[in-house]
Amino acid sequence: MMDKEITIKKNQDIDLYDFCNSIRQLLKNRKLDDSEQDIRKAMSAYPHSPVPHNLMGILLIYKEDKIGAMKHFRAAYALDPAYIPARCNLDNCANLYASWKYAFTETDCPKELGNNVHKETLLKQRLKNKQNEEKHHDNMEK
Repeated sequence: MMDKEITIKKNQDIDLYDFCNSIRQLLKNRKLDDSEQDIRKAMSAYPHSPVPHNLMGILLIYKEDKIGAMKHFRAAYALDPAYIPARCNLDNCANLYASWKYAFTETDCPKELGNNVHKETLLKQRLKNKQNEEKHHDNMEK
């Protein structure tokens, strides 16, 4: 398993940034089975976090399962559209000419992608807030 042991139990907080770097090291050392076991534990402990799905996607790329990887990157994005590493990995999977660099954390992503995703997320949130305000205003008039 991990050289630096990070125990994952249900409802126990771990530093997900450290977890990402631990998985990065395991994958670098080609310890795919250990990585998968740790990622599955994290998925169980953190079902609403995009991090384990993103990491599973990277693992599946190592296993040459691009379709499975894209499913996990999409799941991570669906859980949190503001989670930039999932968006970065999705873009790389969809681009035939991408020079693949896995995005374990936001520091692995190009800055321009992060800014575009952030702007897009802000615009969506503003639109949603405006719609909610309009609904509230319509209900007040009734």
